[in-house]
Amino acid sequence: MNSNEDETLDMIDVGLDLSDEVWVPIFGYEGKYELSNYGRVRNSAKSRGLTLSKTGHKIRCVLTKNNKSESICITDIMPVYFPR
Repeated sequence: MNSNEDETLDMIDVGLDLSDEVWVPIFGYEGKYELSNYGRVRNSAKSRGLTLSKTGHKIRCVLTKNNKSESICITDIMPVYFPR
């Protein structure tokens, strides 16, 4: 795979302890999508995880609102929601 192609990241249960996982609404998408302190994104209504993709060292997902899609970079927004 060349570095310009998106790599789909599988969310496989690898036995991680997620008991301290915290979910917060994504600004502008309240009631639709949430971000966790582990960098996972889910559909709020369905509690179903979104597919993430990797381009270079950026992890992205696509959010949809009013029939418009927007690709957001999870690695860029994590510090906004979960500062260290």
